[in-house]
Amino acid sequence: MVGPTVLPDRSEAHRAVHILARAIFHELRTQGYSVRDLIDLADELLGAVCDSIRSQRGGPDHPREPPAPGT
Repeated sequence: MVGPTVLPDRSEAHRAVHILARAIFHELRTQGYSVRDLIDLADELLGAVCDSIRSQRGGPDHPREPPAPGT
């Protein structure tokens, strides 16, 4: 029987992402990519994240509901 997946706590996850980002950066620089190339990559990644968030919210034609009065 397989047990539940244990997710790292927030600080461990943040540290893992930090290490991964630095490793990717150094590997791509070693492979000859310029800083501009990495900025373009980061822009594309952020765009993909934004697209994912938009699709989860119903897209740009379906904005989030306004906050309730008094919040």
